[in-house]
Amino acid sequence: MKNQPITATDTTSTRQIIDFSKQLMAIESIEANIAAQDACLDLFETEFSSYFKMRRYNFNGHPALVMSTTDQKTVNAIISGHIDVVKGDKKLFTPTEADGRLFGRGAYDMKAGLVACAYAAADYVKNGGQKDIAVMITADEETTGKSTEALLEQEGYRGEIAIIADGGDDTTIVLKQKGGIHLKIALNGTSAHAAYPWRGDSALIKAYNLHNHISTRFPQPSIDDQWQTSVLLSRIETDNSINQIPGLAHAYFDIRYVNNDHITEIRSIINDYTGSTDSVTVLTAHDLFETDINHPHIHALQRSIQKHNDKAVVFGNENGASDASFFSQHNIPTALFRPIGGNLHEDSEWVDVQSLRTTYLSVVDFLENMQ
Repeated sequence: MKNQPITATDTTSTRQIIDFSKQLMAIESIEANIAAQDACLDLFETEFSSYFKMRRYNFNGHPALVMSTTDQKTVNAIISGHIDVVKGDKKLFTPTEADGRLFGRGAYDMKAGLVACAYAAADYVKNGGQKDIAVMITADEETTGKSTEALLEQEGYRGEIAIIADGGDDTTIVLKQKGGIHLKIALNGTSAHAAYPWRGDSALIKAYNLHNHISTRFPQPSIDDQWQTSVLLSRIETDNSINQIPGLAHAYFDIRYVNNDHITEIRSIINDYTGSTDSVTVLTAHDLFETDINHPHIHALQRSIQKHNDKAVVFGNENGASDASFFSQHNIPTALFRPIGGNLHEDSEWVDVQSLRTTYLSVVDFLENMQ
């Protein structure tokens, strides 16, 4: 990072970014706490109503907010983020500062990063920027992401580019994330008394064997940067007594794929093994995310981030998923980068204060120079 002087267009101080982030982080906006989610969005409306038109939505019981410079739903740039967080000890909702870091639930994922981007958009507007900007804020990314999907699919929001501070880092712009699918598979065996195992056929063992069968074709990656499909057997459920061979088992698979053909092949392997397509239930799914590395807006963003960093800004891939896949479905170029931070979803979650400033400056610069 470079220590940047504040210019005429940098009208928001780092302290403002931190203080507003701490207000949001003090709100326990977990999945079940809808009132807390609304409270977060209320804070955004109060803070930014002078610069944006506000539209509130509700999707599947979760609130969403779009702050936009226009009544139109097609804009030049979309900034997307979420205010929902995973559960944690009550003490995590009392944010603290130490050694140039902000600690607490939502520091890294992703309240603070969203705040930095929202102030960047507001200051662009405040200083006379003519491009139309929409800041989309949802409250269900940690569970389904359906609100972002609905804003694009049902409400029809579109942009020339979407920026999400929920992936990569301060010098890595993520342009690819794996597709994912959660499957529940019913496996039938033959129940018998555990004293006579030769009389039964364990559905539990069948679940393990199915996983091994798939893994022969798709072996597990062994390092973080290994860009390949993974198949995880994450849970097995049976309802038998401990002295009984299970005649039915439900196996749960978490599959992350780098090629659409791979998920088709895996489904074929499962169907062949079980002998029926009826045995498979899709619980959740998200598409593979990929943005063209040669898109001019992507390179413009890279240049803006580079102005505020000594380290070279590069493009990367991620194993995890985000709301970026929904933008990808509508051919909206999308870039993920965020401040330096760590310990995602852990008790020691943190974000670097100076890096928040760098994120703010980078987004301001991109908006000011957007062609």
